[in-house]
Amino acid sequence: MIQMTTTEAVEKLPTLSNLPETELAAALTRSIIEVEQRFLVKQIPVPLPVPEAIKLAVCYLVMDEAVPKVKSVERSDYKETLESTNQYLNKALLFLEPYLNPPPEPEPESSGVVFL
Repeated sequence: MIQMTTTEAVEKLPTLSNLPETELAAALTRSIIEVEQRFLVKQIPVPLPVPEAIKLAVCYLVMDEAVPKVKSVERSDYKETLESTNQYLNKALLFLEPYLNPPPEPEPESSGVVFL
C-alpha cells in the first residue's frame, strides 16, 4: 500500500505547495488510489518499500486531480464522476512503466531433447 503525506508530496514536487491543504490531501488520496488500481489490474504487487519513482508518479497525478471538475452526478446512491485533464498522466506513466511492465523472465534453456 502506498502511503504518503502531503508534506512528502510537496517535498517531491514543490509546485503542489500552491494548493490548499484540504484540496491537496483529497487529490493525493485519489491519485494513490489510481496508481494502486493500475497495479491491481495487472495483478502486480506494489513493491515495498515503495520506490521514489512511484511516489513521484503519484505527485504528478495530484497535479491532474488537484482541482477536479464534476462531470456528472447521479442521485440514486450518489455517484459523482470527475473530469480530469490528464495533462500529467503521461509523465506519471513514464515513472510507473518499469514497475507495471517488468521485463519478461528468460525461458529456461532446453537440453535439445523433445518429448512427444
